[in-house]
Amino acid sequence: MSEQRHLVPYLESAVEELITNLHQLQEEKSRLEDTWRREKMEHEKHLKRMEEELDNQVKEAEVKMRLKAQEEVEEERKTLQSRMDSEFDKLQSHLQLMEK
Repeated sequence: MSEQRHLVPYLESAVEELITNLHQLQEEKSRLEDTWRREKMEHEKHLKRMEEELDNQVKEAEVKMRLKAQEEVEEERKTLQSRMDSEFDKLQSHLQLMEK
């Protein structure tokens, strides 16, 4: 029994050390979880900014493509109008020649 009493302080010390280590591990776990949450939020914000930037770039590209298409259509319309005017002038000339 005296040997057991002699071991009690060692066991108490070991238990106290285990409890201290457990608390330290719990604190470390909590710090790591907080860090993970912060980093996750930052990554999500970054991804959202990238998505918004990509959306803006797509919209700008669509606007540029529409403008270019409109310019091409207008240019084609002008070309066709010029051809029609030229053909009309030729027809009028031929008609005037035929009327003489």
